[in-house]
Amino acid sequence: MRFINTLLLSAAALSAAAQTGEANRNVVVDGEARQVVLSSDYAFAVHESFHADEVSISRSLINGYNTFYLPFAINYSELPSSGGMTYVYADQDNEKVGFLRKDDIEANEPFLMTAVTATSPLAFTDKTFAVTPAQSSDELFAGNYQGTTDAEGLWGIGNDDKFVAGGAGAIIKSFAASLSSLTAGAKSIVLYDDPSGIDDIEADPTEASDGRIFTLSGQQIGKLPARGVVIVNKRKVIVR
Repeated sequence: MRFINTLLLSAAALSAAAQTGEANRNVVVDGEARQVVLSSDYAFAVHESFHADEVSISRSLINGYNTFYLPFAINYSELPSSGGMTYVYADQDNEKVGFLRKDDIEANEPFLMTAVTATSPLAFTDKTFAVTPAQSSDELFAGNYQGTTDAEGLWGIGNDDKFVAGGAGAIIKSFAASLSSLTAGAKSIVLYDDPSGIDDIEADPTEASDGRIFTLSGQQIGKLPARGVVIVNKRKVIVR
């Protein structure tokens, strides 16, 4: 008996004779699960927060840059890598997309990791699952929990560690993220290892005098993005 990305909120659904071994996977009782086993091929959702002793996620990775979208908080050191670090979306223009280093990633926060070692399944211990949001918190760099879905027109990491637009037949799977862009051509990835490396950071962008907000490419927008770097009052602002 297997429960792929299906979480049972009560052990009553299983017969007493089945309360051993594989049948105990993905069973949540009183907010606790012993083992959660997930696959990127299938859709995933959590309607109530719970704690899991062990988590396993089957997902294909490539050696190098990979995107992630996980339902629990992690530190970069918990992912398989060769000295890799984790980054969240910061900005983009016609030629590049920038990511800002963040060592501790929140639940349901899409992120990028460098120098990933292609290992499957991913294994974690002592994790608290957060409720799945209705949609990813960032419209420009968004995570996916919908299983294997059409990714034509979305941007994923291709050859040479660049973001490229998905063509016909492109797919994205659960626990990964993709970039939305209005421009054509591959985008190089730029990593900001320290927020101080981005000029003129404004602590509170809502205090700008004229209220006008621009992208780094100079396009005026009507409101602050959910996350990223914009220009307010001729100053670069990080929105988190």
